[in-house]
Parts: sequence; C-alpha cells; structure tokens
Amino acid sequence: MKKYYAYRCGRKFTCLAIVAFLIGLVTAQALLSIRGAQSILTLKWTKSNLGSGFWEGGVVIGDVIQSNPGEEIVFATDYNRGTVWCLDDYDGRTLWTYSDSAIYAYAQVSLYDVDGDGKLEVLVPLYYPPGVFCLRGDGTIYWRTTISGSSGTIMSSLAAVDVDGDGKLEVFAGSQNIEAGSDKKFSGKNIKLSHDG
Repeated sequence: MKKYYAYRCGRKFTCLAIVAFLIGLVTAQALLSIRGAQSILTLKWTKSNLGSGFWEGGVVIGDVIQSNPGEEIVFATDYNRGTVWCLDDYDGRTLWTYSDSAIYAYAQVSLYDVDGDGKLEVLVPLYYPPGVFCLRGDGTIYWRTTISGSSGTIMSSLAAVDVDGDGKLEVFAGSQNIEAGSDKKFSGKNIKLSHDG
C-alpha cells in the first residue's frame, strides 16, 4: 500500500511540475510578444579560418589569459596536424594556437589550475600515441607525457583533483586500446599524473 501511494504521489508531483513549466513557458512567450522584446540570445560574432579540420570535443571557457579582459574560449581541432585554439570571447580573434600531431578532433580540452599558482592551465588529451600535455595560459608548453603500455587513444575528458592535499592537482586519464582483426578486443588503462606530468 505504501509503495503504491508513494508511486501515485510521485507521479502527481511530476505531472504538476510539467504543467507548471508549461504555464511558465507560455506566460514568458506571451510577455515577450506583448512587449515586443527582442530575443534573449543574439549573435555576438562568428569565427572563420579555423582550417578544414573538424572537431568533436567541444569548447571550454575560462580566464586563461588573466591580462586579457573577459574570458577565453579554448578548443582543439585536427587542423594542421592537430591544433589547440584560444579565442577572445569578446570578438573571436585568435589569441594563440598550439599544434601537435598527436591532437585529434576528439580531444576534450580541460581548464585546471594544476600547480596551484592561481592561473589556469590547459590540459589536452593526446590521440596517438596516447598521452597528455599541459599548456600554460599563454599557449606555451608546460609539460607533456605519453602513457606507456597503451597503444590506443584518449577520447574522453581529463579530470584533475588534489587527492593528497598538497595544493597541487593530480591529473587522471583513461586510454583505450583497440586490437586489429575480425575479433577486435577493447581494453584500456587508467593513469594518474602529478601536477607536472
């Protein structure tokens, strides 16, 4: 009896939440129509000349260059061997690029202050050979490491956390191995790196 009652109450609550959302949505649309308000989102700028490469890893936004007003947009493409781009969020101009043949379109860059100095670094997973490199906010290399014993790729984002309480972040990555042949086997390896690779 209690399970049935809880199920019915949960179902009623869900229905009420959906109805409240729809009423709010209709009300907001009506107010915008009455006031003749413009769309909330407007196009600020577009960016061309990113080469013919493609990317699937998404973008990250943060205050990578502290001397630059606003924040920066950072992402990786497979253009020109593989490139990390840093764009100004105000007008889309390129602030810096960094190229490396191990960067691929799947690279999901991450922003972390790995060394605890108050400045964000850019962590980039490497496709082949698998590994990680870390760029300073100005686009210069801080460190680079390859994952030994792994023949595959890193196709996911990296994670960083201070597990030992020393004020510096450890970086965690997972690679995947794919063996060729009709009976392809997948395996992988998880690694932990210190803040300096």
